[in-house]
Amino acid sequence: MRVVRRAARAILIDDSGQLILFRRTLPKRKPYWSTPGGGVDPEDASVEAALHRELAEELGAVVDRVQPVFFMSPPRNGGLAVSHFFVCRLVSMDLSLRTGEEFSNPAKGRYDVERIDLYSKKLARYALQPSELKTFILTNRQALILAALDDTAPALHTPPAPLPPTAPLPPTAPTTLSDEPAAPPEAPAPPGGGSGPAAPQDADTSTSTSPQRPRRGWWRRTGQGDA
Repeated sequence: MRVVRRAARAILIDDSGQLILFRRTLPKRKPYWSTPGGGVDPEDASVEAALHRELAEELGAVVDRVQPVFFMSPPRNGGLAVSHFFVCRLVSMDLSLRTGEEFSNPAKGRYDVERIDLYSKKLARYALQPSELKTFILTNRQALILAALDDTAPALHTPPAPLPPTAPLPPTAPTTLSDEPAAPPEAPAPPGGGSGPAAPQDADTSTSTSPQRPRRGWWRRTGQGDA
């Protein structure tokens, strides 16, 4: 079985905790309510990108804290119609920026924007479609409000951060097994060639008390030559 349609829809919550919905009015049909959103187009980079595009077209809206929370895949035309539902926070909305055939074609009915208090018990009275989504929102309304509005709450979904590039390791000095200290570097030669001044010799600091060795031939001067 294949996916014959894929859609992205928003559980859109404003800063006062109200749910943004469409009140749909069609000829010869009772009004019902639906979440904003629509089909994923081939040129959309991702399902979430399709959601941002749809909200801009249908509401002139900008949103943030977008997090996937619900998923449906009912059968349709021998395949599956997959709907991705995202909870998100409304940043701004300008209905004068709405575009699309649904707002210019009377056969599509009316798309009136309504705000419903998520904290109110009246939400259960609305004919929100699909019914599975309504049950999900009623069951998890407090968690949805926190996910959308509480900046201190952890996000329900965070894409993995890219790994930083690996820096090359700095070169290390060669190690030696000798216990002797390394020899100091040689002093540079003085200008004009030739050798430099001789390094001063360390003074003899020996404290030995042994007598000095007499110079060679001392016996010749004292008359004690060869026997």
